[in-house]
Amino acid sequence: MSPARVLIVDDDPEMLAMLRGHLEGEGFMVLTAAGGREGVAMLEREECDVIFTDLVMDD
Repeated sequence: MSPARVLIVDDDPEMLAMLRGHLEGEGFMVLTAAGGREGVAMLEREECDVIFTDLVMDD
């Protein structure tokens, strides 16, 4: 079974790095996007099982 694919969308690079590190350490395949528009573009290209997103971003 392949690992679950997680997309993290956040405009804070430190938060992206922290969440990515923890989730990859637990065996998840992690994709990241640095904003809302980038997150939508990522979803158009990639299949994701779970999305973590910051609710307050500039875009």
